[in-house]
Amino acid sequence: MRTDPFRKLLLPVETLNRELDAKLLVACVAAESGFSVIIGSKRDIHLQIDRLPAAIYVGKSLSVSNRKLYRKLHELGYLVASGDEEALVYYSPESYRAAKLWPDTIRSVDVLLAWGEENRELWRGYSGYDGTPIYVTGNPRIDFLRPEMREYWSDDVEALNQRYGKFILLNSNFGKVNHYRSDRSVQLHKLEQAARDVTAKDSFDVRLAAHRLALFKEFQTMAVELAAAFPNRTLVIRPHPSESHETWRELTAGYPNVRVVHEGNVIPWLLGAEAVVHNGCTTAIEAYILGRPAITFRPVISDEFDLRLPNDLSYNAADIPAVRGLIEQALAGRLQRSTEQRDEQDRLVSRYIEGLDGLLSSERSVKLLSELVTESGLRPQRSFADLVRISLGGALQRAKYRVKPWVLGAEHRDRYRYHDHIFPEITVQDVESRIARLQQVLGRFTGVKVARIARKIFQLNAAPA
Repeated sequence: MRTDPFRKLLLPVETLNRELDAKLLVACVAAESGFSVIIGSKRDIHLQIDRLPAAIYVGKSLSVSNRKLYRKLHELGYLVASGDEEALVYYSPESYRAAKLWPDTIRSVDVLLAWGEENRELWRGYSGYDGTPIYVTGNPRIDFLRPEMREYWSDDVEALNQRYGKFILLNSNFGKVNHYRSDRSVQLHKLEQAARDVTAKDSFDVRLAAHRLALFKEFQTMAVELAAAFPNRTLVIRPHPSESHETWRELTAGYPNVRVVHEGNVIPWLLGAEAVVHNGCTTAIEAYILGRPAITFRPVISDEFDLRLPNDLSYNAADIPAVRGLIEQALAGRLQRSTEQRDEQDRLVSRYIEGLDGLLSSERSVKLLSELVTESGLRPQRSFADLVRISLGGALQRAKYRVKPWVLGAEHRDRYRYHDHIFPEITVQDVESRIARLQQVLGRFTGVKVARIARKIFQLNAAPA
């Protein structure tokens, strides 16, 4: 397949462990379809954006924070397609729209990519929605949950079982009260502000912060009790990518069967675990699709803040003895759903997620983007003055990036360390090994070649036939 000079795709990755495998699959499908694909760290790509060729940029958020970026991409001759990684799990349609959507951002997107029909209706019901075309493509992360893709993880699952033996997985999702950077524990700060300003105590944000902090404290108590209750199992605590590990390590320091680890994609952890414990976590949806037992610990019940989809796909436990009992059933292989429960849950999942059978979500997405570039083209008309202005702006941004840590001090250096925490260094060989696994599982992509073009940025092309 010869690469079309106008078929270019840009795939930024924010969190390596969560996103890279899925976006590499999209990249390989696209390269096989004649695209030249650039993939890598979102931060590094944005720093180099003026030096990269105009492309279809695939975004992952429709929030206010992206409005300037998407406008700038259009100025540079890009087309913008975007979904929302957070559109699957939310407190209510109203709270999701208020927090995750922004009219100017949506107006700067050429096509919207939805997880499923529920997601499409969620966007259509937004007051700022302007008629931007919405396509239900699913999400490429779901491709890796399908039975035909699970072999991709077999070596990882075996390595985890060799390293940890039989293990229980506790997924923690408390970044806003236990952030990797203490200044980003925004819900703690909300509660501190409310303590000083009593008029704020009944606001949505403060009520949510109090709910999440109460859950976090209950999870800490539960972690210690589970470690003591199951001494013959390893309890693996997997914090969210944004969370501090130290809080959990200090809490469980006296328990030799506890490991606090965030390594690799969550899917092999789900496949290898005997039971998964969470509260309102997306991994419960992934566990359900994989056929793995997920237990939602709900010691604090809130109609306002409980997350319906992951909780409805899990076995519910209101207290620690109930969690312990469900884990015991899971270890004995006796945790089973009735046929009626399974059918009802399957219908719920199909409403939220497209692409569980038939074409892969990655294939659906690339097919749509191929049509988009054919219809719209990528032939930016830039004057010499535009080129000078864009180049100077990019150079200034890169200079600021190098200087800021030393001008703004330790807090800003922590921000840079956090970026490297969620997207560490990766080599061409690392990328090639993942593609080789895709080749083995799917019998495709043998002609896809990888080259590094900048720090944490890679280009994929298919060799000419």
